[in-house]
Amino acid sequence: MKSTIAPAEKKTHGTEDVLHQLSLLNQKHNKLKKQINLLVGLFGIALALGFVSFTGKKPKLVNTYEHNILKVRGLIVTDSNGVERVWIGAPAPDPLLFGKRINRGEGFNGILMFDKTGTERSGYGTFDESNSVGITLDEAGRMVANFMARDAGGVKLTILDEYDNQIGIGTYNKGPYIKLLKRGAGSPDKLLLIRADSTQGLNLMR
Repeated sequence: MKSTIAPAEKKTHGTEDVLHQLSLLNQKHNKLKKQINLLVGLFGIALALGFVSFTGKKPKLVNTYEHNILKVRGLIVTDSNGVERVWIGAPAPDPLLFGKRINRGEGFNGILMFDKTGTERSGYGTFDESNSVGITLDEAGRMVANFMARDAGGVKLTILDEYDNQIGIGTYNKGPYIKLLKRGAGSPDKLLLIRADSTQGLNLMR
């Protein structure tokens, strides 16, 4: 039996099939292109975020002795006017009284505190020559209280007023003592010393 389809009709249907296939391939190409562009965009965003995170992240310190200790010879704290108010040092400086350095008498290592004028008012630390440790409280230009411990052999607490009247209490290698000193204005000083030791017991001296 002979075909009823004309040759022209066969050619037309073949061309339509090819065009249809090309159209499908073009659609797939466009879809793949969009997916590639999307992936490139996401990669760029991820890269940018990673860079920001890396540059903004502080380096992690290793938890060792060397990385957690600040080793310095001194540290100075100033107020808003630039006046030195706290000094931590080894050694610490001689006292500054009304703008003038006064010889302390021996090397001192520790903490010093100053008032708004820069005058030394208190200190806590160790002394080199006597090898003692102490806390002092000062008026402007004069010590009025100190609590001192020797490297061996005793400790003492001394308190003074503006006239150098004195109260002292402590202990040393011969035993404890209490001292009261009244400075005389134009008259002899009055001293009450109560001292207990192993040989003399209780002594009263005026």
